[in-house]
Amino acid sequence: MKLRGGSLLKDINDRMVHKVACMNNPSNSSCASLNNLKYYVYSAHDITVDALLATFGDKEEVVGSGLPRYAASIVLELWNTSTGPQVKIQYHPSFNVSYFPITNLTCGCNTTTDYCKLDTFVSPSATITTWFTFTTQIMFSAIVLLFTAVNRHGH
Repeated sequence: MKLRGGSLLKDINDRMVHKVACMNNPSNSSCASLNNLKYYVYSAHDITVDALLATFGDKEEVVGSGLPRYAASIVLELWNTSTGPQVKIQYHPSFNVSYFPITNLTCGCNTTTDYCKLDTFVSPSATITTWFTFTTQIMFSAIVLLFTAVNRHGH
């Protein structure tokens, strides 16, 4: 699951880091489309929500052992605070239940607040990205070996 959610988390993290960079330097040419952007939305199935929760390290505490319910969602908010950029994560378990904060359950984040410093939040994804690259290389190597073996035997 972490592998599946890792690429989504990396994309979210990259967008947040880029937004902060554009807030600090709005005249940068790569910021033209981001300067007025207030939100970015992904649409996903329950298995993707589950995978993203797994990358946070809090899936079991949030949804238990099963998949998230129909209409479940996650909101990641980027806040510009006096102490720097921070992330707030909220979970919406179902259409008839209110959002509730899960930032304090996320690996590496402070357990006593609903906010996590962006640098802290982004850093665990580097491990996931490295693991994703590593496993992709292993899978590619296995495919090449299989292809080589098949060609040697003429099948």
